[in-house]
Amino acid sequence: MARKFTAVRGNATVRLEGPARTLFEDTLKKAFPEITKTLQDTLEIIKRDAEREWPVRRKRSPGSVDKFEITFGLTTGGIVVSLENEAEYAAGILGGKNRPSLNRNGQESELKPGRLAWWHFLYRPSVKAADKVVRELANDLLKEMERAD
Repeated sequence: MARKFTAVRGNATVRLEGPARTLFEDTLKKAFPEITKTLQDTLEIIKRDAEREWPVRRKRSPGSVDKFEITFGLTTGGIVVSLENEAEYAAGILGGKNRPSLNRNGQESELKPGRLAWWHFLYRPSVKAADKVVRELANDLLKEMERAD
């Protein structure tokens, strides 16, 4: 899946795609290899788990399970890496109330009835991973400081 770079400043947003996006990503990864790798690896795990359990409609799913995307961006505060589901309706997908939700393999999803899929599979795992990411980034920073001495 293609990745995009987005920069937001006030009301202006710039989105790069194609060769410009690739150039930006390569530069970012060379400038901050440990940071970008840590952030991307963490989101890849969350993405994989979400895709495995994401509820799909029986037989006629428009494919929200296939619309996950990791995006890189910059703000005045620094690097932003996010995991999004590009389907318009993704934020409103609920676990089935009358029948259990099924994942793409046709097995029952772990999503409980009436619960929001994005909350269960994207938001909560991201919050849980935040402390781990901060610890890893702090360790990377300490290693860099030791090398500089």
